[in-house]
Amino acid sequence: MEKQKKIGTNPLYAAVLSAMMMGGGQIYNRQLKKFAVIWLASVFLTFIGLLTLIFLVGFVFLFGVFVVWAYSIYDAYTQASK
Repeated sequence: MEKQKKIGTNPLYAAVLSAMMMGGGQIYNRQLKKFAVIWLASVFLTFIGLLTLIFLVGFVFLFGVFVVWAYSIYDAYTQASK
């Protein structure tokens, strides 16, 4: 059985959606579970980062939010390209 190509998925559009809203490209690519994981990870890292910002450890967690965001853009683009 051949793999079915997703109809109507534009890689650039998926990447722009993820850049505008974390996980937006995953919604566009119909990957709702991956969207939920990305959003929960970003909310958790933001919450812990803001709580520990007083101790300067929070910057590590806030950098983690940036990493998750960058991954969501990369993943949205590559998944839409398939």
